[in-house]
Amino acid sequence: MVQPVGTNGSPTSPFGNRRHPISKRWLFHSGLDLGSIQGADVVAAAPGVVVAVGRSSSAGINIKIAHGTIGGYTEVATNYLHLKDTVVAKGQVVEAGQLIAHVGRTGAATKPHLHFTVLSGKTMLDPQWFIGPIASLRP
Repeated sequence: MVQPVGTNGSPTSPFGNRRHPISKRWLFHSGLDLGSIQGADVVAAAPGVVVAVGRSSSAGINIKIAHGTIGGYTEVATNYLHLKDTVVAKGQVVEAGQLIAHVGRTGAATKPHLHFTVLSGKTMLDPQWFIGPIASLRP
């Protein structure tokens, strides 16, 4: 997979248990927050099909892409949350690195960033397994 957005120098929250910045409770964080600037390009991490484009009070504007099998994991999908807007539609085929949206702070977000998740079926996986460790991500 390719990194879906630059970090602007600050991946803000890793996968796993953390103190939630809004509720202040310890909760499981299902993805990797990549701090960025409002309006920065968000690209598809891998080739696939857009299976959902939506909006919710917590995730804000969001996209889900199905990728099939990657690295021995089946039913792989990626989610992109808190977007400013989207430039793809449900059912659209996308390539790795293709523009799909722009960074925002919609939903339950304290600042502009991309919340990026990777799933295998219904199992959440650490995105760092696919795009590299936080320390290696491009600014």
